[in-house]
Amino acid sequence: DSIIYFLLLSIFLLIFRNIIPKENVKWISCILYFLYYFLLEYIFGQTIAKIITKTMVVSIDSDNNNYFIRLFLRTLTRFLPLDIFSYVFVNRGLHDIISRTTIENFKKQ
Repeated sequence: DSIIYFLLLSIFLLIFRNIIPKENVKWISCILYFLYYFLLEYIFGQTIAKIITKTMVVSIDSDNNNYFIRLFLRTLTRFLPLDIFSYVFVNRGLHDIISRTTIENFKKQ
């Protein structure tokens, strides 16, 4: 997903390079990062990389009433520097643990 995100971000910034002031690029990058993960996972249950790997985000319990909030927390947690290091200690990222979500394989029928 990181490669895909940076590719999309680069294209976006290239297209709007004459409109976006350089001092705003970091904020726009953060907003687009949030939207990339949140919208794709909320609407489709998958990001582009999850589509390629045939995986999707699911709740770890059967309560899907708070799915919007779970994905919101999941995406916000990705901004914490500790998130990337959490994989050293557990097999699920901090963003999965906090949001009570996980990634599951699936096969389209």
